Amino acid sequence: MARRNFLDRGDLLDRFSHAEIIERYRLDRQAIIDLAREIEPHIAPHTRRNHSLTVVEKTLVSLRYLATTVIQLNDAGLHLISQPTVSRTVNSFIETLSSPAIFTHHVRFPTTEAELRTIKEDFFQVKLHFDKFKAHVFSCLEYWNYITFHFTSNYY
Repeated sequence: MARRNFLDRGDLLDRFSHAEIIERYRLDRQAIIDLAREIEPHIAPHTRRNHSLTVVEKTLVSLRYLATTVIQLNDAGLHLISQPTVSRTVNSFIETLSSPAIFTHHVRFPTTEAELRTIKEDFFQVKLHFDKFKAHVFSCLEYWNYITFHFTSNYY
């Protein structure tokens, strides 16, 4: 029987700079470590295998997939694991995050009319600011299109 060769995955958090970690995983190093610690009892490997994924590796694989939603094979290549491992890891990570123990600790819905009204008003204020910003962006784009078309059309 052929012997399996395992690649040394190393510590992924040490492989990338702070900016690269945020770009790839959408969280900073400390937030990833904190999240891994919180979900560790639910997602830690229940095996004594030599090459099972650590909790931090499972967290990174799942965050990368959720941040990019690209083909699982790409995430497998980045983390030096197989595509089926990515699939199993993401599935168990999402199940863990949606479990009542974790979900209710981080997500809270309004329970009174006053809370709901406050949330609606805050959301409306954000929407107003966004609409103003959007109007400025569209004005700039219209001006840019006018300038580009006006000046480039004279050359042809």
